[in-house]
Parts: sequence; structure tokens; C-alpha cells
Amino acid sequence: MQTNQHPLSGKENEPNNQAPEANPIALGTRTQGVIKPNDDRDFFRFRTSSRTPSNTRVIVRKLSSQGFSADVSIYDKNEQHIKDQTKSGDTPVSFVFESTPDSVYLLSVKVPYGEAGPYELEVREE
Repeated sequence: MQTNQHPLSGKENEPNNQAPEANPIALGTRTQGVIKPNDDRDFFRFRTSSRTPSNTRVIVRKLSSQGFSADVSIYDKNEQHIKDQTKSGDTPVSFVFESTPDSVYLLSVKVPYGEAGPYELEVREE
């Protein structure tokens, strides 16, 4: 049974370890990925709507039972850092940032240390 109202838009496609290789994702959908230890980093790209003002929420849910430490970062289209958050164990990474209407953003998921695993990514406007 799905507990989330947002549709699954797909799965991460490799290579997406660098910003120019970012997988496009749509707001309001979910995407599944797998992060691996040893320098794996998954990049995604999304565009905000023209709605103003806009807050965008990023959620990374860890799908393995033991969880892992996940670091999620947001960058603008020029790859300038905006915000990040790291959570360990099975605690999801979830935060909001103030976004500019009709703008492109980059998002990265990486493991700062230790084990890694599968995850589900959701990006939505609030």
C-alpha cells in the first residue's frame, strides 16, 4: 500500500556522479536511487514552477532497514551551494529552502562515511 500521494517518476540513471550528468526529475514525483560507498554521488536537476513565493521541500527516505548516513545538498544552476543536511541511520533527510520561481536547481545525494544503500527522493513545492 502506498502511503505517499506522489507518483513514482522513475529510477536514477548512471552516470550521474557530476553536475553536468544530473538526472532530470519533476516536482511532486518520487525517484528511486542507490548510493554506493566510496565516492558515489548522485546528481539530479529540477525546475521550480512560476508560482511565487515558493518554498521547495527535499526529502530523501532511506529504504534499507538499517539506514545509512546521507548528505543531501542543493545548488543553484551555477553550482553555488544553497543548503544541505545530513542525517544518519534510518532518519529521512527533509528540509525546505526558499526557491526562486521558474529556476533550475541541482540536488546531490552522497554518503559522507560508512555504509550506503537504496533511497527514495521527493522534491515538492509547499
